[in-house]
Amino acid sequence: MSRRPETSTNTAEIIACALEQLVYALEGQHAGPILRNRASMNDYLRHNPSKFNGRETPDEADDWICNNEKIFEVIDSSEEQKLVFSTFMLAGEAEYWWRGMRQLMNAEGEKINWVNFKTRFLERYFPESAKYEREAEFLTLQQGGRTVQEYVARFEYLARFYTHTISEELKCRKFERGLRHNLLRFIIHMKIKTFPEMVEHAKMAELMEESQNRVVRTQKGSFFKDKHQKKPYAKPHKGVFRGVKCYECGGPHIMKNCPRLTTSKLEEKKCYSCNKPGHFAASCPEKRTSEGAPQTHKPFGGKPKAAGRVFAMSGAEMCSCFV
Repeated sequence: MSRRPETSTNTAEIIACALEQLVYALEGQHAGPILRNRASMNDYLRHNPSKFNGRETPDEADDWICNNEKIFEVIDSSEEQKLVFSTFMLAGEAEYWWRGMRQLMNAEGEKINWVNFKTRFLERYFPESAKYEREAEFLTLQQGGRTVQEYVARFEYLARFYTHTISEELKCRKFERGLRHNLLRFIIHMKIKTFPEMVEHAKMAELMEESQNRVVRTQKGSFFKDKHQKKPYAKPHKGVFRGVKCYECGGPHIMKNCPRLTTSKLEEKKCYSCNKPGHFAASCPEKRTSEGAPQTHKPFGGKPKAAGRVFAMSGAEMCSCFV
């Protein structure tokens, strides 16, 4: 009777171990298909990765690596698949570089995997000198003609290459000093210590500035419009007659320049000698001159002019006038 409890205890332990082993086996069966169906080339290409031909700038080379790492994280790629997928997108000069580098790595006994590929890739297309240049640019970065959003994007990108640890407050002060003066004057007194808050206030200051500039442009536009508007008493430009109409012939000219009146005036001119139109007295064909005889001229209008007379008196006649 005393051995029955021991037998039942051993049996329970055996059953528990068997159940535990069965659970492990079932978990292994479920894990197998997940590993086999992790990712494929089609999964990778579905995200439209860009090719790399080796002629890109250092910033573009760094972006290419970052974009590939985002795709690998989404599709859950293994380390071997990361290497295969990324090298598949190499083209031109970059593809020739990788072929030579792979042979060199094999000769030196270096493992050919994603980590070592990324290290060699960045050494070639994003060298240390490029990192130092971006660190120097970060230290002297100014907003300039950029919008606040463009300034934030460049600031955060360059901050990755700053070799020293920077606190949140120092990051705010560095960003603040790079803002344009007309934006800085809105937020410098706030003493902001968190970067997201700093960015938000800078964007609000930019909106305020744009609103002010829009009002100023509207006022200037209305001022110049009123200034150049033609007044009712303004004189027309010299030589330009808009809407002029001749009262004689109805043509686009003033009356004194009317060709009809000019022609009639020429016809009205008459000769003072013969009183006929079309010529002057100097060229009169009927002009007659007689020697010693006074010349009679007919004035304008047809009436003849009387010839002048001379009266002579003798001395006796003059004396008789006073008697």
